[in-house]
Amino acid sequence: SCYTAVIATNPDFVLNLMSRGCPLAVLLLRLHARGAPVDNPLGKEQQKLQIGVLGGSISWGQNVKERERYSNILARSLNATVINAAVPATGVSTASLCLETLLPEWRSLDVFVIEYAFNDALRTTPVHVHDGSNKYLEPLPSLERLLCTLLLQPDRSPPLVIVLAVCEFIHSKCQTLFHDVTEDYRMAGVIELSIWDAPAPKPGRPFFNHSQAGHWHPTNWGHSAIATLLQGAISILREPVTRGASKIPLVPRCLHDEFGAPWHCLACSYDVHGCPGLRPARADGFALHNLGRSDEEGRGHPKTGWRGVSVGSSLVVALGYADAPRRVVLEALCSYENVGHAIGWLTTTSDPVSHVRVKIDFRWNMQSSQHCLMPITTAPAYANSSLHLEIDSNEGGARGDNQVKVFGVLNQVCRRETC
Repeated sequence: SCYTAVIATNPDFVLNLMSRGCPLAVLLLRLHARGAPVDNPLGKEQQKLQIGVLGGSISWGQNVKERERYSNILARSLNATVINAAVPATGVSTASLCLETLLPEWRSLDVFVIEYAFNDALRTTPVHVHDGSNKYLEPLPSLERLLCTLLLQPDRSPPLVIVLAVCEFIHSKCQTLFHDVTEDYRMAGVIELSIWDAPAPKPGRPFFNHSQAGHWHPTNWGHSAIATLLQGAISILREPVTRGASKIPLVPRCLHDEFGAPWHCLACSYDVHGCPGLRPARADGFALHNLGRSDEEGRGHPKTGWRGVSVGSSLVVALGYADAPRRVVLEALCSYENVGHAIGWLTTTSDPVSHVRVKIDFRWNMQSSQHCLMPITTAPAYANSSLHLEIDSNEGGARGDNQVKVFGVLNQVCRRETC
């Protein structure tokens, strides 16, 4: 396979592979953005690698112990510092908007592993939006935005970025989205790996846990195989590789860089201390759900959030003051079952009764339950604003069919005169 050839051979042979279209050949080439000569910033054996992981439940380690997930194995095998910032039930959209919140250390890291999986393949346009104005929240521009952010860092060599594709041979949409983006960024130093290139576990040791129908979470043996795949790729880059002083193309211009202003994410986290990032100004009928530890190693529960189930329950989140307009996006649970709908609106100190109310339906037709990002409205300039959410459905049911669950409220100052 391409992967075996890359691991086993020298740079000249790898260049020949790349000329024949082998995508993994670029593993041996540490490329500079912005036209700088090729070099290898990971070539110093003495320097302890700093690795960040972004992704969903696979990288977070659903159904395995914390010490068994691939990030922890990678830390031990490479003697590296690995920060796992994966959030269950999310895709690249959340990571691209809330990078500062999820991974505050990201500017000092050498390597990033980005999981691109079913949460991305199954994403759709937000359920209450029927035009093309909010495409920036979908997986394709989100992955592009995340790659732009990671690669275009001033005053430092660009980090190594590995996109770990989980579902490319299972779901055709995932394969299309994955290759559309990484094709453009491959020559800027982005590496694409598929877990289907990972070494297969021994007979009797399944790669995936199929205890839940439709779920593709690796077992502990699957995580070990993924760690082996990543370790081989990263270890190669410790060996200096030189191609002279040839110039490398610039990082592709991000097509959505008009949305490049930083986002402010008031969001729940996955520790055992509650939800410090999202503190509502008022919660009537809403309460924190899924608090505490999910296993003996102290991880927080997946899908921790503010949850209401009764009609009339309301949640108010203060956004604070800004002297420019802001986009306001709700991060909540969307599913094909067990969710209701709500009304969302914005108030300000000068306009305590908003006339613009948005109907938000949290049910979609995809067979998945995950965080979804829903544009609500635009907050006006020169105002203290608050987001209000009120459940207006009354489906009832013993399984919480009427639930509305909020994970975060995101806002971004608009760079243009109008959002």
